[in-house]
Amino acid sequence: MLIFEGIFDNASDRARFVAIVLSALLVFIGVWYTQWKTDRREKKALQKEKIEEMYRLIAKARIEGGVAINRFEVDVSSDSNKSNELFNKTCDKLEEAHLISVLHFQKSNVSQKISDVIIMFTAAFDKKQDTITENVYTKFMNNTADALNNLASLASKL
Repeated sequence: MLIFEGIFDNASDRARFVAIVLSALLVFIGVWYTQWKTDRREKKALQKEKIEEMYRLIAKARIEGGVAINRFEVDVSSDSNKSNELFNKTCDKLEEAHLISVLHFQKSNVSQKISDVIIMFTAAFDKKQDTITENVYTKFMNNTADALNNLASLASKL
């Protein structure tokens, strides 16, 4: 306290110094709080954007994958590559959705659901098979629906 009194001889100088320090502290706290709120808002907006992107990708993959599964037996008998094209498009969409989920939502189980869909879907299109059972179509539709439901619940938590 003696150093403080030695630097500022009169009480008004000490009071002015304390006021300046307190105002600087309040400004710092205000800027920090504003930045924290802004970062939080931007993070939520990015998460919502990524959820929407994954939802669109999975929904499109669900449609294309369902068509690919239905066309597979027809294409095997006619040597058409349409189901292979749909298979590749579906896998690309699912892999992109999986990448987004791994990068942005590590704490959720969405990436595991998408991974399960990819594994099941690629196993169904193993070229050693000549047919795909109805069970595969049902599993694919149910698993993609589960992934979409998980995304919807994740979005509602934001």
